[in-house]
Amino acid sequence: MRLLLLAVVLVHGLQAQEKGPTPSPGPSHGRQLSGTWYTSSLASNNSALIAPGGPFRVFVNSMDVNDSNLTGHILVPTGSRCYRSSLVALKTDAEWFYLEFWGRNKLYVADVVADKFSVLYMINEQEGVTSLVAGLFARSPVAEQESLDRFESICEDLGLGKEQIVFLEDTDRCQEFRA
Repeated sequence: MRLLLLAVVLVHGLQAQEKGPTPSPGPSHGRQLSGTWYTSSLASNNSALIAPGGPFRVFVNSMDVNDSNLTGHILVPTGSRCYRSSLVALKTDAEWFYLEFWGRNKLYVADVVADKFSVLYMINEQEGVTSLVAGLFARSPVAEQESLDRFESICEDLGLGKEQIVFLEDTDRCQEFRA
């Protein structure tokens, strides 16, 4: 009997670990996600996605939640300039948003502390390759240590190591294009 109980506990624990952090429901964070944000850090198991010139090396300017869908207003670096763009992630019946951006993405809200930071991550599928991309967004240009620590913890839960995290505060060439 003890062996059976141990097996059930181990299987449940392994399943929880495979899933990573429990995503928070998107719509319940609508007011918390809306407003001005600064991209502080990015992480990925595919470093080319978040490297300079990579498709996910973008800077969030603001987010809004309307009709349970999440709209991100972003700044995209191109050479010495940045251009503005908007992306709409559609709420699904599950605990994630659907976003078409450089492939198909399942976007999850991992954590939100309304006046400090948010952590979002997505599972990206592009041309048969599945990648994981996570982002730390702060309410001010410089993220607090608490948010950096939380981001590292969530990345670890997702299977991303510290060496896969890029801190962007010093390299945010789009700061001057924010409105």
